[in-house]
Amino acid sequence: MKLTSQDFRVMRASLLAGVMAVSVSVALIWLSLWYEQRVSTMEHVAQSQLALARQQLTSAQQDALNMQAYLVEYAQLTQGRIIGEEQRVDWLETAAALQQQAWVADFHYRMDPQQRYPSPFSVETGHFVLYRSPMKLELSLQHEQQLVHFLKALTEQSTGWFQLTGCTLQRISDAEDSLLSAHCQGDWITLNVPQEVP
Repeated sequence: MKLTSQDFRVMRASLLAGVMAVSVSVALIWLSLWYEQRVSTMEHVAQSQLALARQQLTSAQQDALNMQAYLVEYAQLTQGRIIGEEQRVDWLETAAALQQQAWVADFHYRMDPQQRYPSPFSVETGHFVLYRSPMKLELSLQHEQQLVHFLKALTEQSTGWFQLTGCTLQRISDAEDSLLSAHCQGDWITLNVPQEVP
């Protein structure tokens, strides 16, 4: 059977409708694939955000647990005046009271300006910095045990964290009220926020 031009005119509408149907079908398939890919990308982004939010929640919960765990220790350090400014007047009053109670015959001290503590090892102090105030003590004693009792009472009754680096004892032959002279040195250690210290 041979197609004529008249047959093509009759079939033209059907052919155009078929081409349009195929074109619309291809466009719909392409659009559905594009939408599927977009939804997949959005799902991946949402899963990443969810994972990040869970990680942040876990971190926040751990921080809250840490704060509860260390709150008591922090309060003790703050009350003991290890964190914050040195309370030199309090320390001096405690030392003077101990001297008046006859813990030692005589007592002199020298405290140098505060400076950053040159730690020989790595110490994690968070937002705080370790500081030290070098100290020298001179005491007149009746016997060696007075030195031990005085230093122990000074540590227990005063606020702060003291690191004794050494003491030397020397016999005094011509003194009336004491037999020994003690020379001690050490550091008063504090934790504080960074500040300009010469």
